[in-house]
This record gives sequence, structure tokens and C-alpha cells, in this order.
Amino acid sequence: MANLSPTELLAELQALKSHPPAEFSSDPGLRTKVCRAAKEVYLLLEKPEDVVARVLLSQPVEGITVRIAIDLKLFTILAETSGPKSLEQLVNATKVADRVLLSRVLRSLAAFGAVKEVGSGESLTYALSPSYELFVNPMFASGLASCADFLNPVYQALPGYLASNDYRAPSDPCNTVVQKAFGIEGKDLIGILTEKPDSARGFGTLMSTWGEGNSLIQDLYPVNDILPKGFEASGDQVMFVDVGGGYGQKTIALKKACPELPGRFIVEDLPGTIKNAPKVDGIEMIGHDFFTEQPIK
Repeated sequence: MANLSPTELLAELQALKSHPPAEFSSDPGLRTKVCRAAKEVYLLLEKPEDVVARVLLSQPVEGITVRIAIDLKLFTILAETSGPKSLEQLVNATKVADRVLLSRVLRSLAAFGAVKEVGSGESLTYALSPSYELFVNPMFASGLASCADFLNPVYQALPGYLASNDYRAPSDPCNTVVQKAFGIEGKDLIGILTEKPDSARGFGTLMSTWGEGNSLIQDLYPVNDILPKGFEASGDQVMFVDVGGGYGQKTIALKKACPELPGRFIVEDLPGTIKNAPKVDGIEMIGHDFFTEQPIK
């Protein structure tokens, strides 16, 4: 690869895009490494003016455009039947009155890789990108939108909060940028989420669904070789604690992939989350607020 000319390298990358190796699906660790390498190359090739456009325009607009698509149920509509859909079909399905506006939304989604443009001109149609298949699930999409409604004001408030705090990291969980963003005093994050059940449910749905597709610890770290070293399996010794572990999907996957690992496996999350978690042999579920003292020593 190092001996390839830029033109040859471009051809190889285009071939990779058209025919990705099967190993990318079967080997999550390899896929993660390739993604990181590709991002590093992208950043290497960026010009200063490209950085300005990305930071000021692309990144903020991407999330907003995806949110608009969620509100219009575009991802679900694109996945309902096989084959790409025309603009007219999408206008009718979404009930959007302004045809030109919808075409601009779709063009933006295509630029960010959320949809694929198929054909051109009068024959232009749109298809859902495989990497956006999670957004087809209405529960996940709704949860994502609720999280965005919660997080966006927090992000906006962060520069002002840090300046007012002389750029010191917050030490009081009841006095952070979250409280500033929502004008709330005397409550920590968990207390605020308790008053915002849609946001709380959204975070739970997002973590459980999104987490299932992420690289697992056993794919990134030689747990079978490292973790048992020096571990005393007698008594109630704990091998693994997943703090804020949702429904335990990561711990369950680790236990299944490495059944020979000794010791207790524990998942901690808020009591309401633990209450709805599945019961799995060999996995302990404990209700715990991670702003309080850790019960497992």
C-alpha cells in the first residue's frame, strides 16, 4: 500500500467502498482499527478552510438535519419497502407541502451519508444507508430525539458555564453546566432526569440499543489472557463491574464470550433501569446511583 501512487490509492479506496471485505462484519476489532486509520488520514488531508467548514457548518447541521428526518419519519419510510424512492413518493409519504424543501433536506442527508442518492436528474431516487438502520426503529429514533433535546441546550451553555467558573472542572454534582442550562438548583443529573421522564427514557433506549452495536471489551482487549492473572476466585471476589451498564448487554456479551472467566459479574444502573433488565444466570443486577459511594469494593 505504501508503494501505491495517489491515483492507485484512490482506486483501491473506491474498490473498498464498493466491495468491503467480509472481515469488516466478522471482526469488529479490525473494523474499528480501519475506521480510526481512515479518520486519521482524513484529518491529515484536511485544509484549514475545510476545518472551518466542518466545525462551523457541517457538524452542527448534521445533527439538526437528522432530527428533522426523524420528525418526518423519513428513515422508517425509506425502509418500509425494498428499492429506492422518488422525491414524489417521499413527499406523499411524509405529507411535506414544500417539495423543494424536502429535496434540500434529502440532499443534506445524502451529504452526511444518511441516505444514498441513486441515479440523477429526473430519475433521481433515495435509499437508506445501511449504517443508519438503527434510525428505522421508531423507539430508538424517538429516544435519540429526546436525548438531543436534553443535550443541545447543555452544549450551548458549556462555554458560558466554564467561563463563569474560571475554567475549573465542576466538583459539585448539583452545580454543573446541566443545572445552568435548565435553570435548576439543588439537584444532580439524576434528579433532573427524574423530572424529565422523556429524556430519561431516551437515554435508556439509546444506551441499550446503540451499545449493542459497539465494539465489545473482549474485541478490543485480551481479557482471557489478562484479567485472570492474580485473581483469587475463592469466596465472593468480583471480576467485573459495569457501572451505568443499562440492561447489562455488555456484561452479558462478555460472560457469553468468555465463560471461563472466574468471579462475580455485576451490572449497576438506576433502580428503574435494573427493574426492567432481563434476568441472566451469572449476572448480578444492582440498583446504584453512580454519584454516590460505590458499594462494590
